[in-house]
Amino acid sequence: MTGSTDLNSATTTTTFDNIGRKTLVQVGAAIRDTNFIYNEPACTGTPCVVTSQTPVTVTTYRDLASTNDKGVVEISTLDQRGQTYLTQKSDTSAATFIYVETLPKLSTLSGQAYEAVSNPYRSPDGTIASSTDTTLGWTRTIYDQMNRPIEIDHFDAATLPPPWGSATSWADPRDNSSMKRKDDSGSVRTVRKNGQIEWKDKDGKRHREDGPAFEWPEKGGRAWYIHGKLHREDGPAMDGPLGKSWYLKGRKHREDGPAVEWADGRKEWYRHGEELTEAEFAALTEVRHD
Repeated sequence: MTGSTDLNSATTTTTFDNIGRKTLVQVGAAIRDTNFIYNEPACTGTPCVVTSQTPVTVTTYRDLASTNDKGVVEISTLDQRGQTYLTQKSDTSAATFIYVETLPKLSTLSGQAYEAVSNPYRSPDGTIASSTDTTLGWTRTIYDQMNRPIEIDHFDAATLPPPWGSATSWADPRDNSSMKRKDDSGSVRTVRKNGQIEWKDKDGKRHREDGPAFEWPEKGGRAWYIHGKLHREDGPAMDGPLGKSWYLKGRKHREDGPAVEWADGRKEWYRHGEELTEAEFAALTEVRHD
């Protein structure tokens, strides 16, 4: 058991079980209790084997209006790694449970990881809601190789978002465009909260075959990608307020002029990723024309 007192002289006491898990938290003189109950699957056989895919379910009762009223109930179901993948919550005064599902992280070959949490499912008859009831959609988070969140997207309806499912619509108040959300190659369009528009393939790499895979209308920037590499054959692959750059298959390249044109007038010449002086570029151009 542990205890602490804050600046308002309210004391919080926490009780633990034999393996260090919280079982009771009591706060203040009025004794507002939060109880934790752990329901674990039976271990049978010799040697002892747990066959359930869900090692523990944690039920939390928290007092809401008065002592021991157990006014708020939360049920959390853990997966085999000990991570929460289902939660069910209820205010007993409303007598309606909601259901929230968290999909375990899914890694891709590019090193990014995806995680999705459903918006609440709500049961119309007041019973505990389940995945067969209605949900408002999903919130998907993409993490980089260092486990930092780099993108959050909101999807409508019950269909799972990529890469688990095929949902292609989402609720972004600034995305009022009638532009299609999935192209012929299977790339999916997403809109970030800052207004950036991206098209990505099934591996999470920027990809679009009929236009820019990245757009930032508020900044005036566009970029063309093929499976994560800057690439465009009929113009600059990057076009924005700082200038323009020409790329082929991820390497700076242009045969009829400078591969980089900065907005301040500076220019750079490249062939297949190799930087050249203006004179070297002119010489190669003359040889090609001869």
